Amino acid sequence: RGWTRYAGRPPGAPRAGAGRWLAVHLSWRGAGLLDALAGEPPRAEPARLAQLLRGVGGDAGDARAVLSRLGLGEPDWERLCRLKALCAEELQVHGECKAMWLPGLLPGSVACCMEWRGPIFSAWHALARASPEPRFRFCELFAGVGGFRLGLEPLGGRCVFACDSNKVARETYQQNFAGADCRAELLGDVRTVDTRDVPEFDLLTAGFPCQSFTKYNPRAQGLGCQGGRLVFQVVRFLRDRQPAAALLENVPGLLTVRGGDDFQAVLSALRGAGYAVGWRCVDARHFVPQQRVRVYIACVRRDLHQARELPCSGVAVADGGGESVLRWPDLAPNLWKAGGRAGRCLEEILEPEGSVADAHALTEAQWAAVTAHEGGEARARWRRLLRPAAWACTLRSSYRRDWVYASQFVSRGEGRTPRFLTPRECARLMGFPDRFRMGVRKDADRSFYALVGNAVVPAVIEAVGAPLLEAAGK
Repeated sequence: RGWTRYAGRPPGAPRAGAGRWLAVHLSWRGAGLLDALAGEPPRAEPARLAQLLRGVGGDAGDARAVLSRLGLGEPDWERLCRLKALCAEELQVHGECKAMWLPGLLPGSVACCMEWRGPIFSAWHALARASPEPRFRFCELFAGVGGFRLGLEPLGGRCVFACDSNKVARETYQQNFAGADCRAELLGDVRTVDTRDVPEFDLLTAGFPCQSFTKYNPRAQGLGCQGGRLVFQVVRFLRDRQPAAALLENVPGLLTVRGGDDFQAVLSALRGAGYAVGWRCVDARHFVPQQRVRVYIACVRRDLHQARELPCSGVAVADGGGESVLRWPDLAPNLWKAGGRAGRCLEEILEPEGSVADAHALTEAQWAAVTAHEGGEARARWRRLLRPAAWACTLRSSYRRDWVYASQFVSRGEGRTPRFLTPRECARLMGFPDRFRMGVRKDADRSFYALVGNAVVPAVIEAVGAPLLEAAGK
């Protein structure tokens, strides 16, 4: 999976004359290291693999057996052959070639990317150590535009690491959260992050990708595809770093995809990492004017697991289970009588009538396509126009793209085509503050629809995060 220069000192290697190592990333499980220069062979070297790499004894069957014991598969065979060829070349030139297997060495580790990742992690570590001392520190995987952070900072938390594979999401996050004193950048693919490089943290958060689990994807394969298996990166971080707690979020389809077996596999993996695990489906309309049911998985490290569950009431909890890891928020069953934020409705987040640019209006052709799909204009207006005194349906990442089938619109009066929600209205629909900026690119408004549709509702994160932190002793 690539070659990088290894800047560290392998376990067991002498401090002096350690040589210049080349890391050959055969798999996500680790890397083979080569050093053709001076120094004693590392004491931690798996002898048989080193012999095979140097071409000493054995045949193809032996090499495959060694790969299997290291957790590698047939696709790594070609890379091993290239590695052996390089060893043979170094033997001819220098008369020796040391080799070893280093488990867990990822291609994006600081040891392999010192020049450009070293300063980034140094900035995160500096932020983690900055005064004043926070109530807790948290790490965001699949951070998106920062919905978890917006919900956890009011509780006294400090983000000490964040990553997301979407470049536009990282730019938007950076625009909103980069401090003047410490510009800690987000990293990309979580699979390349070595957990040992990340600062200490108390809480791990992850809104892992939902495309493999959502009911709106007819080809959803759950854990049967690469995107679905990204949830196990969360397990890797928990297993390696053992934070006090974790909070995960995903779509309700996670519960049922592939007959529910995948959800049980996820819960089993989290428990296997050393955590007590509970889950609930919570509807965000208790906090924002939007019906948005999501699964929240709460994990507390077993040695800290002491809290007792307070049963929830009302329509907010569609389902739930697992262990009693925290006191879940008791959400009122009657939203309209609950008062406060539970009584919010759409008219609070809409721009004043007549103040929205015509660029947000549907064209005549677009509205005609919608009415045809719904079976007439009267039915289309009844089903697809938002009611200011009510809630919106779930805001999806495909809003403004999937307008024929799913998007809801704002009426502009009789005789005029309706309009789309503006990016700012969508942000308000998720509970994002008006100070939140929507990106730096020229097409930022368009791309923000997808980003905010994939986000979490900060108010829900705050409501669930508070008792979770209490259960974890924070």
